[in-house]
Amino acid sequence: MGVSPFLRAVVGLGNPGEAYARTRHNIGFLLVDRIRREAQVQKKRTLEGVVQVLAVRWADWDLYLIKPLTYMNLSGLGVRQAQARYGWKPDELLIVYDDVDLPLGRLRLRTAGSAGGHKGMASVLAALGTDRVPRLRMGIGVNPKPTDLVAFVLAPFTADEWPVVEEILDRAAEVVRRILAEGFQKAMNWANQ
Repeated sequence: MGVSPFLRAVVGLGNPGEAYARTRHNIGFLLVDRIRREAQVQKKRTLEGVVQVLAVRWADWDLYLIKPLTYMNLSGLGVRQAQARYGWKPDELLIVYDDVDLPLGRLRLRTAGSAGGHKGMASVLAALGTDRVPRLRMGIGVNPKPTDLVAFVLAPFTADEWPVVEEILDRAAEVVRRILAEGFQKAMNWANQ
C-alpha cells in the first residue's frame, strides 16, 4: 500500500537504558518495540546521538519508528531533530506516551491539545511549536493514585499488570494500523470507545 496519507512516524516516549526498559513511563517505547518485532526493518540510524530512527515496512505500510534518547523530559530535542531531518509535518506524527490519569489499559487518541502535565509531551510541543500534534495516551493509572508519582512511573509494571500491558499494546498497535489505513478520525472513534 506504500505511504499512508495520514501518518509518517510513530514516536514512543520513554527513557533509554536497561534500567528503565519495563517501567510504566516507558510504555511508549514498548509500543515502538512491539511494532518493530512485526515489521521488516529497512534502515536504522541515530541522529546526533539524540534520537533513534527506524524505517520499517509494517502492515503493508512504510513507516518510521522513533525513540528519543534524551530521557523523557527532553524528548522534544530528538523529535525535532527527526522531524527536521525528514521534513514531516507535526500532524504526520503520532506521539505515544504514558498517562497516569487514565486507568491501566485505557487508550485515548487525540489530534491536538495540551500536554496535560506530561513533561515529555510538553517538551515535544515546545520543540515543534504547536499543540496540533496527534498523540496516543496509554493509561498506566491505578486507584488510589500513588502519592509519589515519580517513583510510581519509574517502577516496573508488576507481574499482575503485565497481561493488561500486553493487551493495551495489542490494542495500541491496532490503533496505529487504523490511522495508517483510515485516518485519525476513524481510528479515534475506535480507540476512544
